[in-house]
Amino acid sequence: MSRLLKSTGAVGAATLFSRILGFAREAVYAGFMGVGPVADAFYYAYSIPNLFRRLLGEGALTAAFIPIFKDREKNAGEAAMWQSANAVISALVVLCGALVVLACVVLTGVIELIPVTGQTELILRLMRAMFPYLLFVCLAAVFIGILNARGHYFMPALGASMLNVVMITAVFLIAPRFGERLETQVYGLAVGVLLAGVVQAAFQWPTLRREGFRYRWVNPFGDPTVAQVIRRMAPATLGVAAYQFNVVLTQTLAVNEARNIVSSFNYAVRLMELPQGVVGVSLATYLLSELSGLAAEKKFPEFREVLREGVLQLVFINTLATVLLL
Repeated sequence: MSRLLKSTGAVGAATLFSRILGFAREAVYAGFMGVGPVADAFYYAYSIPNLFRRLLGEGALTAAFIPIFKDREKNAGEAAMWQSANAVISALVVLCGALVVLACVVLTGVIELIPVTGQTELILRLMRAMFPYLLFVCLAAVFIGILNARGHYFMPALGASMLNVVMITAVFLIAPRFGERLETQVYGLAVGVLLAGVVQAAFQWPTLRREGFRYRWVNPFGDPTVAQVIRRMAPATLGVAAYQFNVVLTQTLAVNEARNIVSSFNYAVRLMELPQGVVGVSLATYLLSELSGLAAEKKFPEFREVLREGVLQLVFINTLATVLLL
C-alpha cells in the first residue's frame, strides 16, 4: 500500500503542477481570446489532432504496449525489450507521419480549391498548422509509457508541465508577432501548440537515454510485436473512438449553430477534469506498469491486491471530488 501511495503521490504531485499550469493556460487563453468565433475556431481546430492523439497515442496504445514491453523485460531480456519499443515507435512514426501528410494535403486542397471564408477558413488553416502536433505528442505518450514501465514517474509526468509552459509563453511572445488583430494572432497559438508537442517529446529523451534506450529503425510491417499491439489496441480504440467522435460531432454542431459554445464548453471541461487528471491519471499510470509486471511474473494474488487497493482509492477520492465540484 505504501508503495502505491508513494508512486501515485509522485505522479500526482507532478500532475497537479501540470494541471495548475493547464488551468493557468486556459485562463491566459481566455484572457487573450475570450469567447467568440476566433476562440471557437481555435478550440475546434485543436480538437481534431487531439482526437487522433487520444486514439493513437494515449490510452489504447500505451495500454496495449506496456504489458508487452514488461513481458519482454521479464522473460526475454533487455535487448528484446528495446527491440519491441523500437518496432512500435517506428510503426507510430509511419502511421502518424502518413496521417499528418494526408491531412495537410487534404486541408490545403480544400482551402485552395473550395471557396471557404470567415470562420470556416480560419478553422481549416489552424487545423493544418496544428496537425503535425499529432506526431510529437503520440511519441511523447509512448516515451512516457516506457519510462513508467522502467519505474520513472515524476519526471515523465512533468513533461505535460513543459507543454503548458510553452503554450502559455506563445501567447505573450509568439502571438504578438503575427499582427495586431486577434484573427491573425491566433496563428501564434497554433505555432505554440506545435512547439509544445516537440518540447514534451524531447523532455523525455534524456531519461530514456540514461535507461539505455537507443532508437534503431525497425521495419514495422510484419513485425510480431506491432501485430500484437494492434490486436490488443483494437477493442480499446473502438471504445475511445465512440466517445471522441461524439465530442467532435457535438462541437461540429455547436460551431455551426451558435457562437461562443465551443470555447465556453472547453473552459468548463478543463475545470471538471482537474480531479480526474490529478487522481485518475496518477493511479492509472502507476497501476498499468505495476499490474503489467505482476502479470508477466504470474503473481496473481499480488495482482488482485494491488488492483483492489487502487480501485478503492480511486472510488473514494473521486467521490469526494464529485461532491466538492457539485
